[in-house]
Amino acid sequence: MGEVTYLVQAVEPSSGDLLIAYHMRTDVTGMGVASGTSYTVVDSRRGANHFRGPYRLDQSSVATSTLLLVSRGEGPNFILTLQDKVTVTADGEVAVEFLNTNVHCVG
Repeated sequence: MGEVTYLVQAVEPSSGDLLIAYHMRTDVTGMGVASGTSYTVVDSRRGANHFRGPYRLDQSSVATSTLLLVSRGEGPNFILTLQDKVTVTADGEVAVEFLNTNVHCVG
């Protein structure tokens, strides 16, 4: 339960380049279905992309993020890998779509 928050800013200066800055923050907790163990997702990241112009909006990029799921008890920890697609539309709106998720135990 919780949310993953993306703050994305896209700027297109007169040079025709495209500058994209982002910040992703997680505030997510969950419970193991079989074990009942509580977990917290630990992650916060910032990033930036600079696309040399001439560049146009209405473009997409795909990124992969790795998050740590930390057990609040005796249970194992897990790694969660998310693949997301960020699209900047022609009118400057930003949309995030999750494409793939993968979880594996790290002990």
